Parts: sequence; structure tokens; C-alpha cells
Amino acid sequence: MNICEAVIKLNQYYEEAKGYDYVEKPLSWALYHTWKDSEKEEEYERCVVCQKMTKVKVKDHVAKRRYYIEGAGQLCKDCWERIYK
Repeated sequence: MNICEAVIKLNQYYEEAKGYDYVEKPLSWALYHTWKDSEKEEEYERCVVCQKMTKVKVKDHVAKRRYYIEGAGQLCKDCWERIYK
């Protein structure tokens, strides 16, 4: 997540938090949820071609992955089919 995306996300969470009585510090709440979202993203690989999130976990061994290209990295199904078919 780059800085522009983070700011947009913070603003979205801030707007959502305005209606809740239990949120004393909306910015802290937004920062927490932005961190949790980025933590989820880091759990999965991105396609090295199009940068879409794949269903492949970072912790998965490369020998067990589908659409993994040695020397290049993880591809999504669409990019793999476009390149190799």
C-alpha cells in the first residue's frame, strides 16, 4: 500500500467512525484497521506481472505453488495463461 492509498483508506475509516459513540480517536482506529488490512495483504503473494493479489500464501513452498516461475516469481492464473498459452 503506498502513501496515497493509505491516506484514502484513513479518510474512509474516519468517515465510517464518525457515527460510532465508542470511537474516541477515529484516527487511531483508522490507523489500526489500515495496519490490519496491510497485514492481510502481506499474507498472500502478488502477481509479478499485474500486481493483483493471488490466492498463494507467502509461506507456501514454491515447489507446491501453481503458476510460479523460477527466476521470475508468482503469477496469477490470468497472466500465466496469457503468457504460456
